This record gives sequence, structure tokens and C-alpha cells, in this order.
Amino acid sequence: MSPFPLEAVLFWIAITLAPPDTSQIVVKGPDATRAWTKQASGWSVSTDRSAWVAEGNTVTTSGTEKNVEDVGRFVEGVKDHGWNKPEALKLQPGASLAKEGETFVYTLDEGTAAAKRYVIRFRRDPAGPVMIYEQDPPREMSASAWDDLLKAIDRRLNSGSQKLARVRKGDHERIEVALLRGNEADQQRVDRLLAQPDTVEFRVLASNHQDKAVIEQARKDPSKAEVLDPAGKKLAWWAPVMAGADKNIANDSDIVRRTKEKGDRDITEVLVVADSCNVTGAYVMQAKAEANGEYADINITFNDAGGKLLAKLTGDHISAAPADFRYGMGVILNGELCTAPRLQAPISNDVRITGTGSFPKDQVSELVDILNSGSLPSRLRLVPAVPKGPPKTPAETKDP
Repeated sequence: MSPFPLEAVLFWIAITLAPPDTSQIVVKGPDATRAWTKQASGWSVSTDRSAWVAEGNTVTTSGTEKNVEDVGRFVEGVKDHGWNKPEALKLQPGASLAKEGETFVYTLDEGTAAAKRYVIRFRRDPAGPVMIYEQDPPREMSASAWDDLLKAIDRRLNSGSQKLARVRKGDHERIEVALLRGNEADQQRVDRLLAQPDTVEFRVLASNHQDKAVIEQARKDPSKAEVLDPAGKKLAWWAPVMAGADKNIANDSDIVRRTKEKGDRDITEVLVVADSCNVTGAYVMQAKAEANGEYADINITFNDAGGKLLAKLTGDHISAAPADFRYGMGVILNGELCTAPRLQAPISNDVRITGTGSFPKDQVSELVDILNSGSLPSRLRLVPAVPKGPPKTPAETKDP
């Protein structure tokens, strides 16, 4: 009789060991990470074969360095800790199984120089509520496209120091986001993180000294949010300043701004110059927050393509400006300006954003999480929860 495929063996072992309330089984091995997720119709499996290499206390995966605990640790020199199930291993000669804390390690000796080890972890049903999202607008996608979307959402929610939710495809082409905790702060943060697919832009702000023609055109019609040339090409637009970030630009008289009424309050808007470089968070390789007293600075590393575009954007503006003048580089999050440091020299791959003195550490942390997770391939919309309780009777729904 030919042996069962390794994936089937791993699943069989995992199901044998799984606690009753297990909602997901994750097996991390030398060739791939496999995740089985419990759904109404049974167990579905996804496989991620992205290369990952353990070295010391860190793991490098897809160019991003993470703590080894975040991706699972291979246990060297596995020993029998007084717990094993040899009957579960009869299909795989030369294998052993051992318990390590809350995980199980399946070791398979195939006669190679190093035995293969597979770390099995069980994720239980989340304790928090389930938030339902759908694509806006809805569109049909292939299985691989769905897999990419779910992975992108998972990165966006769980790439930070504290994981927020379990993500899976639900019924009716919707996405289920099950919060790990039941607090309202986590719900609000999830909704902010999934608000827009492309959330970060790096743009040069209009200058009172250098962009007088565009400014004059922008001020002709205060009702318009964009400045267009005769052919309809966008030259500039007004971007609102994020709540709490006004202090970052308060002392910069060269930034072009206006006040606009929004609801029951007035907001500040700044004029942003359109450019062909379009440097967004898609080019960011890594972002880190660095404590600066009560607040924090942000260090950003761009990939080669993003570095070249950023060097062109900043170099062109510095070379066109007088020697005693510096343009403002706007960092725009979710369409809102959060900071605008002055360009001192052309920037390429590495950027340090200071001047976030009115930006609390938790907000900087959220921006760093978004930069590190990349863009979402689809815009998402939160589906309103259906009110609980029995339906109203005709008498209760009748107009007065």
C-alpha cells in the first residue's frame, strides 16, 4: 500500500489532537505553512510556500524580518516529554511526535541529513464579535485572488505587536473578521485599518512662494476640491488635515491652507500638488517607530523602485527651489495629511519622519502597521449588523 500524502498525514494527526473548540489548525514546516480552517461545510485548507528562514531569534520571510515567535519555532533536538501517540504515526516510519508547551512537534526522518520538523498549533474560537465585510463594489474573483485578499487583510490586522482578528471567507462572497477580544477599541481599530485599500501617499505640498499660478486657480472656486487644467488633468487638490495633527504644520506659513466647514465643525485643508511619481505605501519595505520622549518618529525603508521614484520627486523639487527654500513633504494617511516635514536633501530609499510631536505613540504605531502590511487589493465595506430580537408585528411597524 502506498503511503498517504504528507499533507493528509499532518491533517489526520492534527485532527486527532485538536481540542473540541478548535477553529483553525496551523502547521508550519520547512517547505510550507498549511492552515486548515473550520467552516460550515467542513475544513478548508490553504498553503503558503513563501520562503522563510530561521536564523537566531529572528525569521526572514518575503523580505520582512519578524520575531521568531510570530511565525513558529522549529524545536531542535526534539525529545519525548512523556507524551506521544505512536498509533497516529503508523503511516510514516521513522517519525515521532512530542508535546512542547501548547504546540506539538511532528518529526519525520526520511534518511536525509536533517529530519523535517512540523510545528502544529491550534487556534480556538475567538472571544470577540465577528465583523462582516464585503467588497465595494462587489466583484467576482478567482480562488487565488480570494486567497490574496484574505492574506492582505490578515497582514493589515495582524502584522503589529498585538494581533487583532482571525480572517476567513464567509458565505455570500463576504469576509468574516472574528475579533480575538471583545473590546470596542479593537472594533474601531479594525474598521480604521480596513477603511481604504491604498492608505498612504507621499506628496509635495503647494508652496506660497513657488506655486502661485496653481494657488490662484485653486482659490477661484472655494467649493471645488480639485484643481484641473483645461484638458481636465488634475494639477492639485485640497486634503484635510488629520484631527490632532494641526500642530505639525502650525508654524509653517508657506503651506497653503484653507478652513472649510464639515458638519458641526471647521477643518483645515492643505493644497497638495499632483505628480507623476505616485509614491505610495506599496513601495515600502519596512517601517519602524522610534520613541522620542512622549511621542515617536518613523523610519521608513523603500524598495528600489520606490526609492528611485522618491529620489526623482524630491530631487526635482529641491533643484527647482531657491537655495534658501525647502518644500514640505506631506505624508497623507487615508486621504488626510498627518505630517509635513521639510525637504532638506533628495530622499531615496531611507526616510526618517520627525516633526510628529503632536502625534501620540499609538497613532504612530497604527501608521507603521499600515505601512508594513501594504495595500489591500480591494476596497471593503462593513456590513451593518442585523438587529437581534423577534421581527416587529404589523401593529409595531404601522405609521402613527
